[in-house]
Amino acid sequence: MTYDVPAMTHDALSLACAETTPSLARAEMFKWARQVCGIRIDVVAQKLAIEACQVTVWEAGKGAPTIPQLRQMADIYQRPLAFFYLPRPPKNPKRLLSIIASRRRPK
Repeated sequence: MTYDVPAMTHDALSLACAETTPSLARAEMFKWARQVCGIRIDVVAQKLAIEACQVTVWEAGKGAPTIPQLRQMADIYQRPLAFFYLPRPPKNPKRLLSIIASRRRPK
C-alpha cells in the first residue's frame, strides 16, 4: 500500500514545526518582562490574539508559548529573545541591554 503524501521542503517543515513547538523559555521571565514593561495581561493577550488565561498559564509555568508567540512577546516587551532563556531575571536589565546593544554595533 502506498500513500500520496505532499512533499514539503525543509523550510516548510521547519516552519510547521516552529508553529506548534513550545519554546523552552523560562516561565519566570515572562512575568518579569511583562511587569518591567508595565503591560497588563489582557493587553499582551490581545496583541498575541489569545485568551488572557493563556498568558497566566505561561507565567505560572504550566505551559509555554510557541516559538513564534515567544518572538511576538519579545517584540511586545521590547526585549531580546535571549532574555527569556536567562536563568533568572537580571538585577540590572538596563546594563545588560546596553551590553547587548554595544555588541550589535558594526565595527
